[in-house]
Amino acid sequence: MTRAAQSIDDYDELFTPIREARQKASGDQLGNPAKAGDAVVHITSVEQPPAHLVLGSDALRLVTAARTAVDEDIRAWAPLPYDRLRRGRSALMPGRHPARSRRATERKGDVRERAILDTCEALPAYKGYDAMTVGDIAQGAGITRGALYFCFGSKQEAVTALVARTVHASQNSRAELQEASSTCEHFWLISAGLIT
Repeated sequence: MTRAAQSIDDYDELFTPIREARQKASGDQLGNPAKAGDAVVHITSVEQPPAHLVLGSDALRLVTAARTAVDEDIRAWAPLPYDRLRRGRSALMPGRHPARSRRATERKGDVRERAILDTCEALPAYKGYDAMTVGDIAQGAGITRGALYFCFGSKQEAVTALVARTVHASQNSRAELQEASSTCEHFWLISAGLIT
């Protein structure tokens, strides 16, 4: 392997060990250049050449490891409870409280979304989840399929948003119950004369 004689002193500490390892391995790399050339020539003659051509066991090992890491990362984050990002934010993201809206009146889109989710909640009892269609959800919500697709990209997205809404509501109910419980306890202590 031929290297340029010029180097930048600031990078020497980082790149010197890398350069030395490459120089040491030069000429001893895995693979057969003639076979690689034959493979490249061969793919030029096939009707559908591969979009990604990985040549050699070392390259295949590195690519497989990188793809496995990406797949694991995707699987780890797949079960997020948010419906989807729409218009730059999610309708059910933590920290957004529907009751603290800037508007006193409810938006038409919010009313439509609630109707869709209410229908998604009721329909499985009658039809079952698998038999339920986007058309059924739209009809039950009193909107067109196009309007439903404006809010949600699929039946699965609508049901995921329903689950997120249910979880959010149960968390709020639990907090309200705890607050009410502590208030009742406080009044009981006052009435018992234990505190003033």
